[in-house]
Amino acid sequence: MAATNKLNGFIDPRFTYNFYHGPDVIGDIEAARQYGLNCVALAHLATKHLFQYSLPSSLHCAELYVNTLHFGVIPDIDNIEQGDLVWFGLADAAIQPEEFEPQYQDGALINWRDFPVKHVGIHTGETALDDPLILHATHLAGTNVVWPLSRFSDYRRYQKIYSIRRLKESFKTTDCMVPADGFEPPTLCSEDRCSNPLSYAGLYIF
Repeated sequence: MAATNKLNGFIDPRFTYNFYHGPDVIGDIEAARQYGLNCVALAHLATKHLFQYSLPSSLHCAELYVNTLHFGVIPDIDNIEQGDLVWFGLADAAIQPEEFEPQYQDGALINWRDFPVKHVGIHTGETALDDPLILHATHLAGTNVVWPLSRFSDYRRYQKIYSIRRLKESFKTTDCMVPADGFEPPTLCSEDRCSNPLSYAGLYIF
């Protein structure tokens, strides 16, 4: 496993899991530490931290999954990169994502339970025994953790990989900056300084 990783700051017990705190509630690192967050809010924050781009806060699970403006589909797990979103869900779902018909009331999706995709994780860019390591916020741990990809299939809500999506290059910041998002002060940096030590010891289980 690599010695450095930009996502190290998200491995912190101060980030507690809160199903109801999505990207419309949690807009930054400090809010996430104070109030907790769900997997989609973590995907928003990780995307901002890695690429200095803030996704629209209206993109919750279903909306973010179907979003083609910001994301492209990665067809092969062998081509996964750091920051790619990995979408998990039910293997025995009654419908497929493309069959889902969203119903909104006062701007909120009210039939979200019918959507077969239930969870999202962020690829750390690292592997263990050739198994991609995925950062995610989960009720099973009560915080943010890193799991090998193979572990997700042990849980019904995470049993099937529905898609891997990558933020399009046009939305990524090209110059190397450490973002002012609650981890470090903004500063221009060399390639080496843009990575920080990351210890996953004890945080993922095979």
